[in-house]
Amino acid sequence: MMYTQFRKHVWLFCFILWVIGCGGDSITTPHAPLDLKAEVGDQSVKLTWSSASGGEIEGYFVYRSLYSGGDYQRLTLIPLYTGLADFASDEPAYEDTGLKNGTTYYYVVTAVDDRGNESPFSSEIYATPNILKEFSAVINMLVIHSAPDVLYAATDEGLFKTRDGGFTWENLSPGLKEIESLAITEAEPPSFYISLPEQGILCNNKGSTDNISWIFKASLSQVSLIKAAPSLGGNQNFLYAVSEMRLYVSRDGGVIWELLPNSPKDITALDIYTKDPDILYVGTKTGDIYLSKDGGMTWEQISKTNKQGINDLAVYPENPAILYITTTSGTLLKTMDSCRSWEFLSNSMGDYTKVAISKTKPEILYVYNEDFFYSTLYKSKDGGSSWEQIDAQQIVKNK
Repeated sequence: MMYTQFRKHVWLFCFILWVIGCGGDSITTPHAPLDLKAEVGDQSVKLTWSSASGGEIEGYFVYRSLYSGGDYQRLTLIPLYTGLADFASDEPAYEDTGLKNGTTYYYVVTAVDDRGNESPFSSEIYATPNILKEFSAVINMLVIHSAPDVLYAATDEGLFKTRDGGFTWENLSPGLKEIESLAITEAEPPSFYISLPEQGILCNNKGSTDNISWIFKASLSQVSLIKAAPSLGGNQNFLYAVSEMRLYVSRDGGVIWELLPNSPKDITALDIYTKDPDILYVGTKTGDIYLSKDGGMTWEQISKTNKQGINDLAVYPENPAILYITTTSGTLLKTMDSCRSWEFLSNSMGDYTKVAISKTKPEILYVYNEDFFYSTLYKSKDGGSSWEQIDAQQIVKNK
């Protein structure tokens, strides 16, 4: 009997020690933080998340990695303090600074209670800091040059360049605004042509826009489009321009311009087939699409898109029967048979105004989506079947 009572006393004593030592409810590991979000900036990422539950939360640890799924490095020596009684009403946050623009970073967060117990990792989130998170610009033309992630944008605020597919942008033309159009020749070094409402057509033939130097080329008025013909045969200096909705050609690099008298009227879109510079397509504000096979001397009407005006068009580099167009109703369309039939690639949430296709990797496309408040770039890696939004670089429309 005494032995049985002794065992009960020992068991009760051990239980009391266990409760005292473990702190009752404190044996529960805190729950992982939820709703982790990232906001990118210039060389910085700001993280926010919802307050964790499970025990008395003392603070949070933030972890970062250059790789998805692991190899995380803790960024703080002690937990980020949550505050006192009102901390639950304040959204926890942490700003990671001194980062490299254009590099993708992966983050997770853990919660720590007052006894030092740490929660599991939160869901992972990634972010790519960039030079300009937002800039006030409306894109008038997109041009993909050389690599598929190298884009130039002619905008109301100047000429911008990205080397990473739209995540970071650099202004190449401080002081030059209201750029309507852009053409880049295929020669080495390339020449850059831009059009401005007042100055006409300007050229930079330095081969680079890093130290920009523009010279006057032509006083064509209201130039909305410029295209450089592919550098094949004797067409190295051929340029096409749309002035007052009529098509002009220059055969000497932009010095002298000639109206193509048989060209269609009301032209709003133009592109040239990469492998044959005599094949030209134009679209009009009334929705007509015309084809020329002799460099613009004669034209054939091949399509009318139900009274939807044409905003932009792009010819597939490997096959002139394949075209992408954007219309004034905001739709993005594709034809595989020289405009006899059309496929809707996307129903507009705004207005798809511009489309660009990579000449080296034609399965890569970019479209510019413009709505009432915001305008955004989208990228497709499969010829338009699926799209991803370029989240890190949002272009704000404020006109």
